[in-house]
Amino acid sequence: MSTDVRLARQHYNELRQQRAELRAPDYLRAQAIMLGMWPGSGAKFEEIPAEVVTMVLASTGEMDDSIALPRNSAELVLESTGSAP
Repeated sequence: MSTDVRLARQHYNELRQQRAELRAPDYLRAQAIMLGMWPGSGAKFEEIPAEVVTMVLASTGEMDDSIALPRNSAELVLESTGSAP
């Protein structure tokens, strides 16, 4: 019985090591490059003018709640961190 437990633990540790290697940023970067993927040059967020939002609302008759009822910064912090600021 103890041999089975020892072998199971050894196998578990080997799998943990493989998982760590597969999730390593350098490995993921190399795999992505092999698939033809490249890092983005940067991100830019655009603010949607209120006039555009109004036109969409008028043309569709509905609006996504995330736009119609935007969350305040405290709610966003709570959602992303799980604790209030």
